Amino acid sequence: MQVFYQKNDKVFSMKQKEVLIIVPGAKYLSTRSSIVRSLILLFYKTTRILNPVYTNYAEEWSAKFKKENREVVWLRWNRGFTIWSRWSASKMLMREVLEYKKRGYKIQVVGISLGGDISLRVLDKIEDGYIDKIVLICSTNTQKKVKKTKTKLFNIYSPYDLFVRLATRVIAPISGGIILEGDSVENVCIENFSHDKFCSDDVIEVGKYKGKRITDIVKEFLE
Repeated sequence: MQVFYQKNDKVFSMKQKEVLIIVPGAKYLSTRSSIVRSLILLFYKTTRILNPVYTNYAEEWSAKFKKENREVVWLRWNRGFTIWSRWSASKMLMREVLEYKKRGYKIQVVGISLGGDISLRVLDKIEDGYIDKIVLICSTNTQKKVKKTKTKLFNIYSPYDLFVRLATRVIAPISGGIILEGDSVENVCIENFSHDKFCSDDVIEVGKYKGKRITDIVKEFLE
């Protein structure tokens, strides 16, 4: 988007500043107890997670999206599973959106895993159109039906991601789903991609996006 201004009878154009807010999901479970750790890893393996990502992938992803005139930040919430954690995270994100909107920024959001559902919650709490685009990645959507909105939504998911399918079923057994419904939604299916591969931004090996990483696809959607 370009903003035009006039000076001395001449019209100049200036690109609007934009901000990309990355909302990470809950932390992978870890412990110092070898017995409990083995049980956790066994659970992850049953949901097709072979390499849990314990690093802060949101911070690592930030550098991949930086470009001229774009500020990239990530939401520093406690990344817990509880209802309180998710509620407080949505409040934090709403404050960020309102602050950047007040400063005249074009706002885009990338929500990963549980961070995707947190991103969707904010749509119901702010004026429609405040957020330009939201990209959801392996998102635990507690509401699969999205109301009509000016915000463009991209939902990147994989049927192979058993972890997020189970998590969504537990959190929202009736209203939730990995595939969204709505006029403003574009669902993007990535074949044979597990939850840990999404979080580690692995290379896609099959299908339409073969050879690309998830961040490559997101960059296309953000343009």
